[in-house]
Amino acid sequence: MKVIIGCLFGLVLCGPVGAQFLYKDLVVTRQNNTRWKVFEENKVRSVTLKSLEADGRPTEGFVGEQELSNDYSQMVTHTKTAGSTDSWNITQYANGRMVRNLDTSDTYQSETKYEYDAEGHILSIVNTSIETDNQVKAEERHVWGYDPAHPGKPVSMLKIKNGMDTTYVRFVSDEKGNIVEERSKRLGVDLPTIYYYYDDNHLMTDIVRYSPRANRLLPLTIFEYEDGRVKSMLVVPEEGNSFYQKWYYTYDEEKGLKTKDQCFNKQKELLGTIEYVYGYK
Repeated sequence: MKVIIGCLFGLVLCGPVGAQFLYKDLVVTRQNNTRWKVFEENKVRSVTLKSLEADGRPTEGFVGEQELSNDYSQMVTHTKTAGSTDSWNITQYANGRMVRNLDTSDTYQSETKYEYDAEGHILSIVNTSIETDNQVKAEERHVWGYDPAHPGKPVSMLKIKNGMDTTYVRFVSDEKGNIVEERSKRLGVDLPTIYYYYDDNHLMTDIVRYSPRANRLLPLTIFEYEDGRVKSMLVVPEEGNSFYQKWYYTYDEEKGLKTKDQCFNKQKELLGTIEYVYGYK
């Protein structure tokens, strides 16, 4: 269950590995902003998370709590698992958008800042991390560029590490306007291309990467939807590892709030469940 909890309490719910900047930067940020809006609309003030093992027993030593401020400008998440120290995640919002996220534990601190244009499109994401026990610091900046003729349509991104190591990313669209390829280059060398696939509603269904070892395209993540919400997500690990997880999500149909996450392995065995209990104004 530790793997599940570790995936659960990032801003990405056990998301894809590797690059996938389009997904991680734009799609996931949009999903988090949508979640905040649903919280505000339903006047959610707190969320208690209950972790259950495969046999239905509560996970020993697990704590998961979220508190929202009165004006919904901040959400504080407190988590703890057996044998670990307390972790705190502070997310700040302005104009309905996530602008800062601070993730801390006893030996690590990660701060991410988000900048948007007037229409809400991400201009930059800057992450600064520090290992507090030895003061090792790193910065990663993502600078996004858009098509002037089609506002909001990304065409490029610069990934800049520590102010000098730059990866150049460009995006290729299909005739429907969907971003279908993410091509990256670093130090003059082409990196593996990421491919995105969509359904008829322009919702991302597959994230795929070419594998030189297998000499074919291999899936990284597969999404299924219901009523426009993610119903399930299959996460494939890095090449050479046959272990994968499939998450199923349950929602309150009236409020749109998530009520349960369930994680299954390749053999379709239940690994664990997270249940959400909400407190309201």
